[in-house]
Amino acid sequence: RNNSVSSNVGSEIQRRSYGNEPPQLLIEIFKRNLQSFIALAKENGIKVLLGNQPLQPSEEYFVHHMGYKPYNSIVTYPLHDEFVHHHRKLNEATRQVSEETHVLFIDNESILGENTEYFFDFVHYTPEGVRILANNYAEFILSKNIIQLGN
Repeated sequence: RNNSVSSNVGSEIQRRSYGNEPPQLLIEIFKRNLQSFIALAKENGIKVLLGNQPLQPSEEYFVHHMGYKPYNSIVTYPLHDEFVHHHRKLNEATRQVSEETHVLFIDNESILGENTEYFFDFVHYTPEGVRILANNYAEFILSKNIIQLGN
């Protein structure tokens, strides 16, 4: 199934189905890359904190951000529902890697979730969204004694 979506700025976003589930090879490579970063960090005494990526799943927000890209004539994006589902699967893979490698995981998605007031577009945050995300990290880091505030 192929789709195209016109944005308000005149570019056309080409879409097609890439399947309901992300390709297994994609998940494996994504997890392997995270595992490599973690191994390198641990080897160098660096603490690791993985987090998921909040997403505003509205197609309108996606088109707002992607509609004007100069490369839209050569890129074919997944159908929107598939894109959102694949994104969630990659967030799940991030959590799985954190559990398998025994590194900390922060759930940013539950803090920002699908709240439209925290997003300019599908992945970029408003100033209030940034403040909430920063506070989430600060509270998590301090609660886990990753760093301690000086006296």
